[in-house]
Amino acid sequence: MRANARRDKAAVLLQIREEAEELKVLLRLCHDAHAFPNFNSFEHGISLVTDIARQNEGWLKSQQRGRGQNRRVILEEIAEPSVP
Repeated sequence: MRANARRDKAAVLLQIREEAEELKVLLRLCHDAHAFPNFNSFEHGISLVTDIARQNEGWLKSQQRGRGQNRRVILEEIAEPSVP
């Protein structure tokens, strides 16, 4: 929701990347401390966080690709002015 509402989505997506990685570490620590009733609970939680992180990475890559393409078009226009 935060990324969707902004023009520059990359900053928010990078923050989400960090938070997802922190959550993975916390889940692993909880697993090591036997905080989950069974392995299936841990597996389900880590799977959900991994899926979110994967979706976030795809969105981040698409944002970076789009920004690079726009930059390339602008640079080409500056380097080769159109002849009337």
